[in-house]
Amino acid sequence: MPVIWPDGRSWRVDAVVTYRSYGRSFLGTLVERWDVKINGRIKTVWCEHDRFFVERKKR
Repeated sequence: MPVIWPDGRSWRVDAVVTYRSYGRSFLGTLVERWDVKINGRIKTVWCEHDRFFVERKKR
């Protein structure tokens, strides 16, 4: 299962480590969190209103 960004970059997901949902879909407040393994590293991917995103890197 790949993760494909709008600019065409893609990464293969090796495994889903954890999945959690927050809020309620019938209220329109559902946010989903996936911790996935990509290239041996755990990354967090979020979904809200059918839009996926990741947190910005801290500088």
